[in-house]
Amino acid sequence: MNTENPSSDPPLTDAQLQESLSLTREPLEKAKTNPNTPSPSKLIKHPILFNSSQPYVPPTTNPGIQQPIIEKKTEKVQPKIPGININIIRNYAKKGAFSDYMVYVIEGHDDKGSFEIARRYSDFVKLRDVMDTRWPGRYIPNPPQKTLLNCMKEGFINKRKEDLNCFLKEIASFPFLYYSEEFQLFLRYNDLDFQQKLQNLEQNQKRKS
Repeated sequence: MNTENPSSDPPLTDAQLQESLSLTREPLEKAKTNPNTPSPSKLIKHPILFNSSQPYVPPTTNPGIQQPIIEKKTEKVQPKIPGININIIRNYAKKGAFSDYMVYVIEGHDDKGSFEIARRYSDFVKLRDVMDTRWPGRYIPNPPQKTLLNCMKEGFINKRKEDLNCFLKEIASFPFLYYSEEFQLFLRYNDLDFQQKLQNLEQNQKRKS
């Protein structure tokens, strides 16, 4: 009786074995001569397909397909100025010609002494504009953006106060901005023509440039 399994494949002849080996070796030989293939020192062994010392050549990237660019996010480290403390400690509403507006009280101290000053949102915006003119090409922090929403709601006021406080602290981390003439005016000049003095600084800088 024939006990051979009828479903098993017949053994390969020597010629068939040689042909199979040549088909396996041919792509590897081409990969070695391909200029786009990594150098042999960078070839890796596939952990599953190869159990011998034969190197595995990973597939090359198709140049016709644009690969996604993954940007590594780096945290920006700001310089610190020792001995400076600056904070918005309170805010209050004030009557204007056409509507009420919010005033923010800034308090702090540095190597020039203590200061306490009240500024409205438009003062922060004007300060930033003057800095941008007087320090071209340098990084200048931004105050919170203007909005058409109801600026007297409690939630909005608290958020704006927090953002303005961050704006001041970021300025205080750059010596060239903190000790600039415009920022020292902002912190210490208490007259009503404060914005006019900032405007004069801006115009003088434009005439120089």
